[in-house]
Amino acid sequence: MPDSSEYRASANDLRPSLPADCPVCEAESRPWHLVGGYPIYECLSCRHRFVPGRHAADHLCENFTDDYFFGGGAGYPDYLADGAILRDRGHRYGRILARYRRPGRVLDVGSAAGFILRGLIDCGWSGHGLEPNRTMAAYARDHLGLEIDCTGLEDYAGTETYDLVTMFQSIMHFYDVRRACAVAAERTRPGGHWLIEAFNPHSWTGRLLGKNWHDYNPPSVLHWFSPQSLTRLAQQYGLQPVAVGRAPKSISAAHAKSVLDLKLNGSIYGRMLAPALKVVPDRLSIPYPGDDIYWALFTKPVTTTVTVSAAGITAAAADGSAPPTAAAPAVPPPPAPAAPLRLLPPALLVKTGPVDKAEWNSRLLLGWISRQRFRMALSLLPKARGARLLEIGYGSGIFLPALHERTHALFGIDIHDRHADVERALQRINVQAELHSGDSSRLPFPDGFFDAVIAVSCLEFIKDLDGAMQEVCRAMAPDGAFVAILPAKSKLIDAGFRLLTGKNPEEDFRGGRQRVVPTLLRYFQPEQVRFWPPRPAIPLYTAYRLRPRVTSPGATPLSPAGTQGILRLASAD
Repeated sequence: MPDSSEYRASANDLRPSLPADCPVCEAESRPWHLVGGYPIYECLSCRHRFVPGRHAADHLCENFTDDYFFGGGAGYPDYLADGAILRDRGHRYGRILARYRRPGRVLDVGSAAGFILRGLIDCGWSGHGLEPNRTMAAYARDHLGLEIDCTGLEDYAGTETYDLVTMFQSIMHFYDVRRACAVAAERTRPGGHWLIEAFNPHSWTGRLLGKNWHDYNPPSVLHWFSPQSLTRLAQQYGLQPVAVGRAPKSISAAHAKSVLDLKLNGSIYGRMLAPALKVVPDRLSIPYPGDDIYWALFTKPVTTTVTVSAAGITAAAADGSAPPTAAAPAVPPPPAPAAPLRLLPPALLVKTGPVDKAEWNSRLLLGWISRQRFRMALSLLPKARGARLLEIGYGSGIFLPALHERTHALFGIDIHDRHADVERALQRINVQAELHSGDSSRLPFPDGFFDAVIAVSCLEFIKDLDGAMQEVCRAMAPDGAFVAILPAKSKLIDAGFRLLTGKNPEEDFRGGRQRVVPTLLRYFQPEQVRFWPPRPAIPLYTAYRLRPRVTSPGATPLSPAGTQGILRLASAD
């Protein structure tokens, strides 16, 4: 990969002819935006954002000079003046950590003047820090009595192992993130933890502000991790996720003014805010308002060996020490972060027809609503990974990456003829699927072939719906699952849809929504019915998990009277 200096360029150079592999998953990435003369790339698979290139080993020293801590702008107007706020942040993290483990020995990466580390020590930890800026490291040693090495994590040569490695807004600055994580993993004891604080580019705040988001500050910031891409990176070094939460952060008014001045200087918003900001005292502590900053806790599993002898049974950790005894958590820990919803990246979407609206999933509000369909569908699929799964109406293939993780063999059928283009797009993110062009009322598969069939917002477009449902019954195993996600039919919902998209939904549906449920229930028995949003709200989508009633083409469908009875049952919440 070229040196990072080759990637600082004009906007004309931000083009797909500069390939770069993702530092998290090594998949292909493409340019996303140009910020401050530096191109920011986004991975097509895990959506990690980063500045490409081999960055120099003196990156930290060049970008974290005294001017960063005292010059304002992308840094701080006076970092030392924020000492009380930062020390209190260390206290808050000490209380969070108490839910999961006893205090021990901590390695704090990117300690700056050591205020957060000092806060952790106040909570019972003993600490050692790494800080490349000599002025900050000297302050931490001389004024706070801390052990500080003046180096970055990539170049840390210490041999001690730690119960905890903390990276509070430092992982985004690593010039070699893989080397840094390898060092951190080596220095973490079995049963130890990583506590990382980072900014999420895919948060509401990050998406709303786009390239003007305050954390897009290359070259000092080189990486932007979502909780999902951070988890993926940690797992490559043997760390498993424990919990994730919103970071306990406050900032001084002086720091807030400095950031706003950098991002809004000369804009109409900057001129509007300037008079109000002048009257705010610099030392005022302000709760951080955004949803873009989070913490994530990971653990390094303990591997034990069991020895049976005449003296009894003994266990030892892989390094020969006694297995650590974990303290009972003070409060029940929050659940580990949910698995990310893996969709086909926007850059790979293939437009397959006029009703294919896959690009809507990238919009802010409309995309969030649309993605609820996929989450509902996954929640209704069998938990065990099935042998074969079919998606009817796969469209551009946006949902196929998520389905690929739930089956050993993935298939799709759609009426359009661009199946080969979609297959190629999927292969670029290592997703294999056998896709077919054809009518779902004539499925090219043998009887009882599929363990699961799924249809997301497509049945309302099928003309011969009876024929399609008979084919699904034939091609699905008798104990298989059919998951169908259906859009609601409501004047109020249609009005909201027109407001968001400027389009009348009936132009596409042409009355198809009204006939889907009665047809479904003639051939299938409902096992589960879910709504989004949950009742008593008006549901935008209804999700069904069904099993076949009709197991052969010659079987008799359910009578209209029986269908009405099931409709009343399925509608009950």
